Amino acid sequence: MNDTLHMITVDEQAEIDYRRWVDSWLYHLDQIPPLLETTMLLAAPRVGVSRGGSRFDRPQVTGGGYIDNIPITDTSTTVDADLLWATLHAYLHAVATKAGNLPPLAEHDRLWNTTTPTAPPDARARAIEATGWLADLVEHVVDWPELAPLEDELFALIRRMKGRYRSAGTARRARPRACATCGEVAVVVDWVTPGNGSPKPVQVGVCRVCGQQYAGPA
Repeated sequence: MNDTLHMITVDEQAEIDYRRWVDSWLYHLDQIPPLLETTMLLAAPRVGVSRGGSRFDRPQVTGGGYIDNIPITDTSTTVDADLLWATLHAYLHAVATKAGNLPPLAEHDRLWNTTTPTAPPDARARAIEATGWLADLVEHVVDWPELAPLEDELFALIRRMKGRYRSAGTARRARPRACATCGEVAVVVDWVTPGNGSPKPVQVGVCRVCGQQYAGPA
């Protein structure tokens, strides 16, 4: 029995390379919210204060974990949080300039209203919004090679921080799911910040074929 050897065509290889690029691009974006959350948490003062107002000389062990045993102010984590925020800020602005439009969060978010951005207390929630908006433009970003230097800078920073802050875990974007309306496997599910003022993200989904929206897991 003879098996026919399938030779990958140039177009097929291009599609494979494109899908790998998309997966890598989305993977890096997905790491930003948990990295910001971790660095902001580690940068917060965690040394106890007595009733008399004197500060303990050493970190107090509450649970034996890494977060419970850091110095009163970890300057390096503050710098890392601000650097990641500022680098995301620069990339987001560059993409928005190429896209010719701003996301809804641009009206009120610090990612847009400051020229020397520092990570705000709600950095994780804001980053979820920002990276979600970026993810919707992935098919356009691939055609803007002039953004590559900023992209390389942002993603290299993310990889370095992933190596340092292992407690941030690894976030992975869910694969598209089947749509109950049109049947296509095109429902993209993500975590977004609700519009009711709550900082707790919620899971939502939208079908990229028919537009059907889902509240909660699709």
